[in-house]
Amino acid sequence: MKFRRLGRTSLKVSEIGLGTEYLTHQPTDVIFDTIQTALQVGMNYIDIVFTYVPFLQVLNQVVASKRDKAILTLPLGAGIKDGKHKKLRSEKSAKISFEETIKTLGVDYIDIAVIQYVTPGEYDKIMAPRGLIQYAEELKQTQVVNHLGMSIHNPETALRAVESEDFDLIMTHQNFFSEKNPKRQALFQACIKYNVGLVAIKPFAGGQLLSKGKKRIPTYKSGYKSEVLTVPSDCTAIRCLSYILDQPALSTVIPGVKNKEELLHNLQYYEASPEELDYTSLVQYFSEKS
Repeated sequence: MKFRRLGRTSLKVSEIGLGTEYLTHQPTDVIFDTIQTALQVGMNYIDIVFTYVPFLQVLNQVVASKRDKAILTLPLGAGIKDGKHKKLRSEKSAKISFEETIKTLGVDYIDIAVIQYVTPGEYDKIMAPRGLIQYAEELKQTQVVNHLGMSIHNPETALRAVESEDFDLIMTHQNFFSEKNPKRQALFQACIKYNVGLVAIKPFAGGQLLSKGKKRIPTYKSGYKSEVLTVPSDCTAIRCLSYILDQPALSTVIPGVKNKEELLHNLQYYEASPEELDYTSLVQYFSEKS
């Protein structure tokens, strides 16, 4: 495993991290084996997407004796309500959820709290003097949280968050559809200028880039616009990761996996030949499909 510095923090994160979105509801043994394997191969960046109690309890079993080997990110302003994962934007509801999650997880601190899935319409309210950012800063001051991040699907909002200088990292889409994003280069340059870590989510567009044939790719998976196209046969997980890890300002990419086998498949990136890593034709293909 190779490591990169996460923006202006002192953290050195594995350049391929563990996304847990598809792992959360797997059987206990699958969750345990996948997280344990991730830590064994040096994958230290673990992104907790959904805070369901059974998943957190298994995560605690794996991480408890290896806390120094795991960099945990926890959603802020989102949690479980009425049995479902929902946004919790009031300080009261966010605080209750966050404190309960830390207690269930059995840790004294969280490396990174991420204000999760912020839309353009929510951004100003969250960043207002009495907004959720105030609670986030309090968590950081009391050292319950070491660093703050924001997860954003909209490129313009991501740029605003970087330029605010309130966040150590930004989580946003990076995949082959990013080639058509007019704000892409501006976001890269802003991350470099303000020394903000860029964390790539949806590297496979929610798995759509690994499923060949004609399909509609929705905006929340592409990160830019809804597209109807035929995914070429040479679009592989290795080429997707190769493309993303070559982008400037990138700290880590967090593909979601549902088991150990998918995790190990992604790590074939490190053993791939130059031909297997070459994504040139795919950049051209996706650029022409705009």
